[in-house]
Amino acid sequence: MPQVGENLTTGVLLEWCKAEGEAVARGDVVAVVESEKAAFEVVADEDGVLLRQDVAAGDQARVLEPIAWIGAPGEDPDDADSAARPPQREAAAGTPSAASPSSAAPGSATGTETAATAGRRSPAAESAPGPRAPEREAAGAAADPPPRESRTEPARTTGATSAPAPPRAHAPAVTGLDPGPRSRAAVPAPAGAPASPSARRLARQLLVDLSSVRGSGPGGRVVRRDVLTAALNDSGGPVPAAAAVPAVVEQGDRPAPHSRLRRAVAERMSASARHIPHFHLFADVDVTEAQALRRELGGDPAVSLTDLLVAAAARALRRHERINAHVGDSGLVLKAGCHVGLAVAVDEGVLVPALADADRKSLAELAEARAALVESARRGLVPPEPAPTFTVTNLGGHGITRFLPLINPPECGILAAGCSEERVVAREGAAAVREVITLVLACDHRAVDGAYAAGFLEDVRQGLEQPRDLAAGGGPAAP
Repeated sequence: MPQVGENLTTGVLLEWCKAEGEAVARGDVVAVVESEKAAFEVVADEDGVLLRQDVAAGDQARVLEPIAWIGAPGEDPDDADSAARPPQREAAAGTPSAASPSSAAPGSATGTETAATAGRRSPAAESAPGPRAPEREAAGAAADPPPRESRTEPARTTGATSAPAPPRAHAPAVTGLDPGPRSRAAVPAPAGAPASPSARRLARQLLVDLSSVRGSGPGGRVVRRDVLTAALNDSGGPVPAAAAVPAVVEQGDRPAPHSRLRRAVAERMSASARHIPHFHLFADVDVTEAQALRRELGGDPAVSLTDLLVAAAARALRRHERINAHVGDSGLVLKAGCHVGLAVAVDEGVLVPALADADRKSLAELAEARAALVESARRGLVPPEPAPTFTVTNLGGHGITRFLPLINPPECGILAAGCSEERVVAREGAAAVREVITLVLACDHRAVDGAYAAGFLEDVRQGLEQPRDLAAGGGPAAP
């Protein structure tokens, strides 16, 4: 399964949505699994029957390991489990090894790989190494398991032909997060050496040339920890963190340990404040016309000022691609889509689901998508994709006039909005009472400078002060 977050190693299975023996169809929700920051629905990729649940509701499970099995009615999960394991290689040369997966028996059930988290250690993985060391976990040096093909490809032997492996009855229905690095020495990656999908994705984000990375996976395969190591070496190594000051505990005090979400937010925001050179720009924006348009449009759900703000920001991102970007030490990744993240307050923290392709949506579509995302986030469910390319946060509903936001890495910027309030302003040579909000733009100085960021903020201000262009799908044109 694709990993649904960076550096995730375990998850908690919150609930089963299908019982053992119950029929499942492709796309059915099988279970709900919780990562450090949110909950995700696990869906079946194939039709069949839920043969067995390997993890009980409420239990924690490691990633990339099965939590359930899906197959044909009457199949024995234990037999299927044994058939799904890669056969052990013999020490002597010429001993038959595994064959390709094409040798699966006709009529055997197929498993499903899902974009969700967590799976309990299967019998085939009992010999896998335990949890990673704390220092590796802090660095996020996660190893990727070999692809399914590499587990079943013929072994290279001397003077012998590989014999076919036992037929694979079916694969795990659900696999989880990365089980941690294996103890393999890194070897130079040969030309065209394979790399795991997550390693390639991380390399694109960090602008790491995979051809120069030494792979520590099977056959020199490049995995995530190799990319992270290369990125750290290229940037001179990690910046040392200041020593934590211990809390003072006195009589009558009550400890309140961090939840998984609170701990994830703490680590991410600490990294943002420590490593990103923030600068902030402020702008007072007249939203009198925007508020009038919002009331005029109505709708169900009603268009909010946040929807207008997202629309204005998304259209401004078209003209300012360096802000619609992910930032690494070596440069930027200019994102193809404008996926605006929306900061949503939940119990114990903040979640940032993304409004996909926000620059292409009408105000009504934005309002509908925003309402659905907020409701889902408050239930702890956040779609793992797409990743936000820019974030909008609004504390106006709490009466806050302005605040300094922290950038959500690896994004380049975040736009904060305060409450709308009546202010006396000069308008055409006379005093007038207008509805005004204060916007605060935080940007990463490694990626952009003040003048460029000011141009973006001016485009946002223009969009909000001329909201009917937004309603018509306009706004600042792309260059």
